[in-house]
Amino acid sequence: MVAASIPERWERRPDGYQFPCGWYMIRPMRPTANRGQGGFTLIELIMVIVILGVLSAVAIPKYVDLQAEARSSTADGVLGAAASACAINYAAVQTKSPAPAIIADCATLAGAMATSGVTIADGAAGECSFAIGAKTYSFTLTAETTEAPCSVAKVTAKWPQ
Repeated sequence: MVAASIPERWERRPDGYQFPCGWYMIRPMRPTANRGQGGFTLIELIMVIVILGVLSAVAIPKYVDLQAEARSSTADGVLGAAASACAINYAAVQTKSPAPAIIADCATLAGAMATSGVTIADGAAGECSFAIGAKTYSFTLTAETTEAPCSVAKVTAKWPQ
């Protein structure tokens, strides 16, 4: 069965213009607000800038605090490694297994420690120091004897936060 063709109708407006009409002329209409223009409005851009400003105002101080905490934790770790080196060296001396040198100064302690990237420097009167970043941390070293291991303690005045 062949579909019947629909005749095209023409209508005339009062001003004389002729135009086709019928069901085939119906099509969805576009919204008038979106006529080929894209992009963001000024208000939307300002809101994004304000939100980014607030986020950066909160995030930057938190980042600085995290850096200081990380440096302090690293320094505490180095101090813990020094205390462990004292205990391990004392145990080795007591068991007479290849008798290591007794830890009496910062240089001997640095040789007994297995820390990479940290250089322990000698100071005055048993005070040792090391640097992390731009900050220098100091601690006191009590020399090891045959009766007791060496010990380390923070010099609080020279232990930056």
